[in-house]
Amino acid sequence: MSEDSNVLFIGYVAVALGFRKLIDTNTRITWYITTLIPPAVYTRH
Repeated sequence: MSEDSNVLFIGYVAVALGFRKLIDTNTRITWYITTLIPPAVYTRH
């Protein structure tokens, strides 16, 4: 394993972890929106 492939591997892992965190955050935001917004919309009508 050369120095370059080692750096690439670490970079890949960092990106993968970043994506996972991003997806988790997006899921949480979506969950908040779907649970909090509908009641507000229904009470306005």
